[in-house]
Amino acid sequence: MHSHFMQKVVAAPRALLRGTAATWLFFMLLSGSFSTASAAILDGTQVQVDNLDYATGSATAVVGVGAEFTNPPDSVLGGLTSIDIFDLTSTASAVVFNVGSSTLSFSPTPNREVITFLDSSVPAIASVALDASGASTGYNDITRVGFTSNSVYYDFGNLPRDQSSIRLDVQFVPIPPAVILFGSGLLGLIGISRRKISA
Repeated sequence: MHSHFMQKVVAAPRALLRGTAATWLFFMLLSGSFSTASAAILDGTQVQVDNLDYATGSATAVVGVGAEFTNPPDSVLGGLTSIDIFDLTSTASAVVFNVGSSTLSFSPTPNREVITFLDSSVPAIASVALDASGASTGYNDITRVGFTSNSVYYDFGNLPRDQSSIRLDVQFVPIPPAVILFGSGLLGLIGISRRKISA
């Protein structure tokens, strides 16, 4: 009898601690207090580059440190020196096109350069903004920019090859931290309820 009583006394604080931790987790999730600022969207995922005017080839790479594509061949748009892709925040990434120097312009419209995000883990694209502060005037044309749920593009047709650099800021559909972790917290609460019932 004494032993059974001691087990109940020891078990009570443990149950209280489990309940307190689960309750704290639950309200933290609902309030959005957990941050995913360090979460990577594209880092380590696979991307593909294509050009609609040169359908004979494409290239793929894994997003990481440094330029993903250096001196792309004519089949995926000659005239670029590199394409760099990197994460900006937990919900946004950037695609940078660096143009080489030549007396020739890019061939006629559309000459569309397409970057496709191949991994299913990448969220759908919500919007794309153009930053042409490092480019000549002709590049600052938002009508050259477009996107689908898993790709972005820029039309280089007839633009000068003058060492311009443009950046597409890609905003992905955010997944709230509360949604990501809610399942774990809910399972914890269910487990505690079952323990109480069985006790």
